[in-house]
Amino acid sequence: MYARQQGMTLFSMLNIMVFVALVLLAMKIIPEYLENRTVKTILQDVTTDQDISSLGGTGIRQAIQKRLEVNNIRLPDGALRYSREGRQWNVDLTYERRVPVVYNMSVVISFSHHYEAVKP
Repeated sequence: MYARQQGMTLFSMLNIMVFVALVLLAMKIIPEYLENRTVKTILQDVTTDQDISSLGGTGIRQAIQKRLEVNNIRLPDGALRYSREGRQWNVDLTYERRVPVVYNMSVVISFSHHYEAVKP
Protein backbone atom coordinates (compact mmCIF):
# COMPACT_ATOMS: atom_id res chain seq x y z
CA MET A 1 0.00 0.00 0.00
CA TYR A 2 1.33 3.24 -1.08
CA ALA A 3 0.28 6.31 0.85
CA ARG A 4 -0.28 9.50 -0.98
CA GLN A 5 2.72 11.76 -0.57
CA GLN A 6 2.11 15.10 1.01
CA GLY A 7 4.31 18.14 1.14
CA MET A 8 4.94 21.51 -0.36
CA THR A 9 4.90 22.06 -4.03
CA LEU A 10 7.34 24.29 -5.82
CA PHE A 11 4.59 26.87 -6.28
CA SER A 12 3.87 26.92 -2.53
CA MET A 13 7.55 27.31 -1.78
CA LEU A 14 7.83 30.26 -4.19
CA ASN A 15 4.76 31.90 -2.63
CA ILE A 16 6.31 31.69 0.81
CA MET A 17 9.63 33.07 -0.43
CA VAL A 18 7.91 36.04 -2.10
CA PHE A 19 5.88 36.71 1.05
CA VAL A 20 9.00 36.65 3.23
CA ALA A 21 10.80 39.00 0.80
CA LEU A 22 7.89 41.47 0.90
CA VAL A 23 7.77 41.37 4.70
CA LEU A 24 11.51 42.06 4.91
CA LEU A 25 11.20 44.94 2.44
CA ALA A 26 8.31 46.40 4.44
CA MET A 27 10.36 46.17 7.63
CA LYS A 28 13.02 48.36 6.02
CA ILE A 29 10.67 50.91 4.43
CA ILE A 30 8.00 51.44 7.10
CA PRO A 31 10.34 53.24 9.57
CA GLU A 32 11.07 55.89 6.92
CA TYR A 33 7.35 56.56 6.44
CA LEU A 34 6.82 56.73 10.21
CA GLU A 35 9.66 59.25 10.50
CA ASN A 36 8.11 61.29 7.70
CA ARG A 37 4.77 61.25 9.50
CA THR A 38 6.49 62.60 12.63
CA VAL A 39 8.13 65.38 10.59
CA LYS A 40 4.76 66.27 9.02
CA THR A 41 3.16 66.44 12.47
CA ILE A 42 5.94 68.71 13.74
CA LEU A 43 5.58 71.08 10.78
CA GLN A 44 1.79 71.16 11.04
CA ASP A 45 1.93 71.88 14.78
CA VAL A 46 4.50 74.65 14.40
CA THR A 47 2.82 76.36 11.45
CA THR A 48 -0.65 76.30 13.05
CA ASP A 49 0.49 77.53 16.48
CA GLN A 50 -0.26 81.26 16.60
CA ASP A 51 2.23 81.87 19.44
CA ILE A 52 5.11 80.50 17.37
CA SER A 53 3.93 82.13 14.13
CA SER A 54 3.89 85.51 15.84
CA LEU A 55 7.65 85.17 16.48
CA GLY A 56 8.33 85.23 12.74
CA GLY A 57 10.86 83.24 10.75
CA THR A 58 13.41 82.86 13.52
CA GLY A 59 10.83 81.52 15.96
CA ILE A 60 9.48 79.08 13.40
CA ARG A 61 12.99 77.81 12.55
CA GLN A 62 13.97 77.38 16.20
CA ALA A 63 10.72 75.60 17.09
CA ILE A 64 11.10 73.17 14.19
CA GLN A 65 14.77 72.47 14.99
CA LYS A 66 14.05 71.86 18.68
CA ARG A 67 11.24 69.43 17.92
CA LEU A 68 13.33 67.59 15.35
CA GLU A 69 16.15 67.23 17.88
CA VAL A 70 13.77 65.95 20.57
CA ASN A 71 12.50 63.27 18.17
CA ASN A 72 16.07 62.47 17.02
CA ILE A 73 15.28 63.22 13.39
CA ARG A 74 18.08 64.32 11.10
CA LEU A 75 17.06 65.83 7.80
CA PRO A 76 19.54 66.36 4.96
CA ASP A 77 21.04 69.82 4.59
CA GLY A 78 18.76 72.05 2.55
CA ALA A 79 15.68 69.87 3.10
CA LEU A 80 13.81 72.68 4.87
CA ARG A 81 13.38 75.94 3.01
CA TYR A 82 11.76 79.04 4.42
CA SER A 83 10.38 81.94 2.43
CA ARG A 84 8.25 84.95 3.25
CA GLU A 85 5.38 86.54 1.36
CA GLY A 86 4.03 89.50 3.28
CA ARG A 87 2.75 88.24 6.64
CA GLN A 88 2.90 84.62 5.54
CA TRP A 89 5.84 82.26 6.07
CA ASN A 90 6.15 79.30 3.72
CA VAL A 91 7.92 76.18 4.91
CA ASP A 92 8.88 73.71 2.17
CA LEU A 93 10.21 70.28 2.99
CA THR A 94 11.76 68.23 0.21
CA TYR A 95 14.07 65.29 0.78
CA GLU A 96 14.62 61.68 -0.16
CA ARG A 97 15.80 58.63 1.68
CA ARG A 98 17.72 55.71 0.23
CA VAL A 99 17.07 52.39 1.91
CA PRO A 100 19.55 49.63 1.04
CA VAL A 101 17.73 46.41 0.19
CA VAL A 102 20.19 43.86 -1.17
CA TYR A 103 23.88 44.37 -1.97
CA ASN A 104 23.85 47.28 -4.46
CA MET A 105 20.06 47.68 -4.77
CA SER A 106 18.32 50.47 -2.89
CA VAL A 107 14.82 51.85 -2.63
CA VAL A 108 14.55 55.62 -3.04
CA ILE A 109 11.66 57.30 -1.22
CA SER A 110 10.95 60.96 -1.97
CA PHE A 111 9.03 63.24 0.37
CA SER A 112 7.75 66.73 -0.40
CA HIS A 113 5.49 68.93 1.74
CA HIS A 114 4.45 72.59 1.84
CA TYR A 115 3.16 74.45 4.90
CA GLU A 116 2.10 78.05 5.47
CA ALA A 117 2.27 80.00 8.72
CA VAL A 118 0.45 83.33 8.86
CA LYS A 119 1.79 85.89 11.30
CA PRO A 120 -1.10 87.39 13.27
